Amino acid sequence: MFKKYEMLLFLITFIFGFLSPSFFVLSALEMRLTKEIPTVPSYGIKSENGNFWSETRFGKDGTIEHFALKNKNGTLLWEKWNTKENWFWISNDGKTTIGLKGAGVEGLTSYLTFYNEVGKKRREAEIKGFEGGVFASRENIFFVKTSFREIHTFNASGKELYRIKGSGSIFASSPDGRLATLEEMGEVKLYRNGVEIASVSLEEPFAYQLCFSKDGKIIACITPRNLCLFDSKKLSLVWKKHLSDPCLTYSSIDISEDEIIASGVSKDEGENAEESKRYNNGKVLLYAKDGVKVWERDVFLGGWSIHRPLVKFSPDGKILFVEGAEKTYIFEKVR
Repeated sequence: MFKKYEMLLFLITFIFGFLSPSFFVLSALEMRLTKEIPTVPSYGIKSENGNFWSETRFGKDGTIEHFALKNKNGTLLWEKWNTKENWFWISNDGKTTIGLKGAGVEGLTSYLTFYNEVGKKRREAEIKGFEGGVFASRENIFFVKTSFREIHTFNASGKELYRIKGSGSIFASSPDGRLATLEEMGEVKLYRNGVEIASVSLEEPFAYQLCFSKDGKIIACITPRNLCLFDSKKLSLVWKKHLSDPCLTYSSIDISEDEIIASGVSKDEGENAEESKRYNNGKVLLYAKDGVKVWERDVFLGGWSIHRPLVKFSPDGKILFVEGAEKTYIFEKVR
């Protein structure tokens, strides 16, 4: 009799477990290693999604002598000679390219030139204390960080939309560019169209990375020991994953199209380890949106770097790239 009830309890538990979203994601996700390639530093100019790139030749003065924009098939879209620009950024749709002149000297004036899809100049903007720039992934919104505690925000035509006040080094924007996050002194701040709408203090004094989901509804944040998921309305904490092993440190994060959160974790073998082998090993952890771990893999990193592995999903979320110092592993979702 006892065995009958025991079997009934097992079946009930199994059925309800199978129907739960967490169980379904865990049983449905399978990653297969399809390729290992040498890790090669990338110095090329390309869009974030890789659909557009440029053949670039630098002159003796360190500025770009020839810039040729091409699509992923290698078709030339437009080119510019004797640009005298230091760098270019390309939007994911290829319709906006931004050139930078006068970079490299802190506090001095730089100039951004906004070009359309055929290389015609739209507008020029003046920037003081340029430190870095990045496109929003879906819309042609461009963010510029300066040394004057400001982040300038431009649209595709080069018109400045608003400025975010802050000096944090860790920054991320939602795909449509309307939301932005900035980490400053252990505090994450959330902005909508340049206005601060929420903030939250972290348990550690700084963050390594911030990342929005593709729909902009959730934000992932890593500090050395914590991976936190927040909603993007009020920065309310959804869940947190703490690394209890003092030898492990979060190194990178990304969120796929179907909201799988990937995290790279580096391992410190300790001060007694040979210096060149201290950070040779790491792992990759995948979590579902509800915080259930759905996949884990140890990886050999090679080289001396605490900031690896770097994880990045392909735009469709079907491929996961895991970059170590010596190898880049390419995993594909089987189901």
